[in-house]
This record gives sequence, C-alpha cells and structure tokens, in this order.
Amino acid sequence: MLRLFFETALMQLLRKNHFELMALPASFRIDLAALETAYRELQSTVHPDRFVNEPPAERRFAMQAATLANEAWRCLRDPVQRAVYLLRLKGIEVDETSRSGFEPGFLMQQMEWRETLESLPDAADPGRERDALTLEVRATRDDLLAQLERLIDVDGRHDLAAAPVRQLMFIERFLDQIDAQADESI
Repeated sequence: MLRLFFETALMQLLRKNHFELMALPASFRIDLAALETAYRELQSTVHPDRFVNEPPAERRFAMQAATLANEAWRCLRDPVQRAVYLLRLKGIEVDETSRSGFEPGFLMQQMEWRETLESLPDAADPGRERDALTLEVRATRDDLLAQLERLIDVDGRHDLAAAPVRQLMFIERFLDQIDAQADESI
C-alpha cells in the first residue's frame, strides 16, 4: 500500500513541469528568492538521506524526486535555460547549433568580438581590453534578456523568442571563452 502511495506521488511529480514543481508562474521573469525557497523546501521533503532506512521503493522515489527537483532548480535559475524550457513548453524547439535566424548585425558583432578576443594577447593592456570586451558582451546579453522578458511575458510572442535565445546561447559560450583566455594568461 505504501509503495503504491510513493509510485502515485512520483507520477504526480513527473507530470508537473518545472514551474509547477516549484510553485512558480510559467514566465521568463521569476522571483529567484521564491525559487530558492521552493527548492529548499522540496529538497528537505524528498532528500534521499531522509529515506535511508526505508524500503527500496521509497528510497528510489526519494532519489528520483530529488533528481527532478535539482533539474528544475538548475533550469529555472539560469535565464537562458529557463527561456529554452519555456519555449519547449510552447512547442518551440531552439536549435543551439543553428546560425539561421541570426540578424546580419549580430553576425557582424560576433566576428568583431572574436577578432578582439584573438587580438587580446598582443594588446598593450590585455586586461583592460578584456574587461572592456566583457562589459560590451554583457551589455548585449542584458539587452537580449530584457527583450526576451518583453517577448515572452508581456507580448506573449514565444514564436519570436527563439532568435534572441540562440543569440544568448552564443553569448554565454563566448563569455566562457573570454574567461578561459583570461585564466590561461595568468
């Protein structure tokens, strides 16, 4: 009987999307403090350590529920992953590797950023120029995040949100490359 209860509870958890699991509205802009609180509460309820002395079915339930909570928390706290997830909920898949849909201006900007990154080792003051590049890229990132919030939460135009999401995916990878180059130069 108890096993059936846990199986039913697990099935109910698995049917919830990440927003429902964390009791948050399905929107791009979320209350990160509320996400953290919901995550901590859910984890304290289903954490596998609480089920160490329980039968295997309950331990398995706890492990699956904790994994689901971790996955939801990681997804929702990251704005790019959250946007991809929201679009997926609306039936829109974002192909991370596709360069189609990038505006010519953004493609030119990518090339300029890459040239700047490649020239940093030879710059008179690489640290200062790296910081300037990072600030410029982050400003573009912030603009795209604001654009996504407007498209998704205000205008409800999920269909137009895939292109800025792909741009953000590029920017996140590029910021990682800037950081990696900075680490190499130390």
